[in-house]
Amino acid sequence: FFFQAEDGIRDYKVTGVQTCALPILVAIDFDNTYDIAPDLWNGIIEMMDKQGWRVICVTMEDGDIPDQYNKVADTIGKVIGMDNVYFTNGKKKMKYMKKNDIEPNIWIDNNPKRIFKDK
Repeated sequence: FFFQAEDGIRDYKVTGVQTCALPILVAIDFDNTYDIAPDLWNGIIEMMDKQGWRVICVTMEDGDIPDQYNKVADTIGKVIGMDNVYFTNGKKKMKYMKKNDIEPNIWIDNNPKRIFKDK
């Protein structure tokens, strides 16, 4: 897994965790990250929430495909709310989020290349 505290590092090969000033925005991937251990991630999300951190889900899934939308909505969407779920439809996650004026401080993703590269 890839844990990166956003501090200007843009190289997917570089990972790091650092202390950040609040509020902290954490972006969690869905496929092969959240969905492989939802109970674990729900506990982590709860702890982050108690610390005042905001958690969002950024997935390369296509939100226009009902099966893909529903599997996200029925799991992490119920935990963090669908207003905190972003479907990039196969596009680079970081670039997609910047276009929406959202810049996570921390990315959690099993495939960090997908933060920087299209599917």
